[in-house]
Amino acid sequence: NVFETGLNLTQLHLRDNAIDDKGLMALVQGMKSCRSLAKLDLSHNNSVTAVGLQALLRAGRSSLKELELWGMRIGDDGAKVIADELVGNNSMERLYFCPGYSNVTSKGWSAFSRILCDTS
Repeated sequence: NVFETGLNLTQLHLRDNAIDDKGLMALVQGMKSCRSLAKLDLSHNNSVTAVGLQALLRAGRSSLKELELWGMRIGDDGAKVIADELVGNNSMERLYFCPGYSNVTSKGWSAFSRILCDTS
């Protein structure tokens, strides 16, 4: 396990690697022992679903500052999971994905507007 070797890994680029939820769950397990991972690029891994995104965001809550999901069709379910997991998340600074390609409808965008417009 690359995370257990004592490396101070801060960035991991896994773009275009045919990662699915099962692969993402393996990554999540490794992230539990790696608190230094700040940037993760999962772009163009279209088999990742809302289930995988939720597990990832929960595991990376304390360290991930930047997440790239370019070219992924996250859909309304993925948008809702992302928005829900960002509530109370004080570490995430940047989230990238393609609005025109993501298959997010007004239903998914409303989940984001709820957290973006929260002034509490």
